[in-house]
Amino acid sequence: MTSPRDPFTKAGFEPLLVPVSPPAHDPTLSLEIYVHRYKHPAGSSAKEPLLLLHGHPQNSIIYHRVAPDLVKSAGRDIVIADLRGHGHSGVPKVRNYQKGDEEGGVRDARPLEEALKWRYSKREMARDNVVVMKHLGYDKFSVVAHDRGARVAHRMALDHPETVVKIMLLDIAPTYDLYDLARASFATRYWHWFFLIQPHPFPEQMLLASPAGYLQKMLGRYGDPSNSDLFPRDVVDSYTRQLSSPPRVHATCEDYRASAPGGVDLLLDEEDRKAGRKVKQPTRILWGDRGICELEFGHDRMLELWRNVCDDANGRALKDCGHYVPEEVPDQLQDEILAFF
Repeated sequence: MTSPRDPFTKAGFEPLLVPVSPPAHDPTLSLEIYVHRYKHPAGSSAKEPLLLLHGHPQNSIIYHRVAPDLVKSAGRDIVIADLRGHGHSGVPKVRNYQKGDEEGGVRDARPLEEALKWRYSKREMARDNVVVMKHLGYDKFSVVAHDRGARVAHRMALDHPETVVKIMLLDIAPTYDLYDLARASFATRYWHWFFLIQPHPFPEQMLLASPAGYLQKMLGRYGDPSNSDLFPRDVVDSYTRQLSSPPRVHATCEDYRASAPGGVDLLLDEEDRKAGRKVKQPTRILWGDRGICELEFGHDRMLELWRNVCDDANGRALKDCGHYVPEEVPDQLQDEILAFF
């Protein structure tokens, strides 16, 4: 029986669970982050390590077509992480649950203390990965990140400028602008942004009622989700299991709620813009020429939006690509990684 993690194992990646120490404002947090770690055989080199982050509705497995070739050509250590609440990483609670939630629905919506609203903020998810990389011995690193992970990387570059060297963001526009500039076409194409932020427990219940159907809808936006070359069966099963877990589905919704109007992510973004704080590190923006970013904004507008929040941003649309860049065009992505880093 094949495992979706076989390509990582065969390429020399080691699976690890790395503990994350709780921040001062959230002392009860108990969390481990799951990573695939590749150690370059030459040992420490002049090249900083790469951290790869995934998006929704996926996990670190999204890099299964990139990782094997990247270890042969990148000449550096590589870490591929599951964000908190995803894959094999821990799932911090945001709300109290009643007994039986692991097997069935999420019922009790009583919030825990106010501090827990930060648990799925991009600031805390960014901190997770800085702590993980430090634990692995890396004081500085660069980041390649897709979708929700790219929003984490954007915040990470702002909050940890002495740690993050460069960032490559895959198929996203700035969160603040997406809500601020939202029009009917965006709401139609990105319908899940407005569905997942609805008050608990409605979206959790709906998603758990048909996780496979939800996944097929998401993957089917950019081709045939039954295409076994693009989405192998074991990979799809991994994504489906994640969307079948009540705690992980709740984590997904809280991730989106944190970035919604009134959420802590947008409040931080607004503070940064008012203060003129921008990403200082070199930033590479890539998106699919058949994806929503291209349809909504096009080349010039995409770069304009990112240059408003990054001092050194450049990029382009990748050919014959929708949203799932690491799975759809792994060769193009690898070429971009090797050129930029």
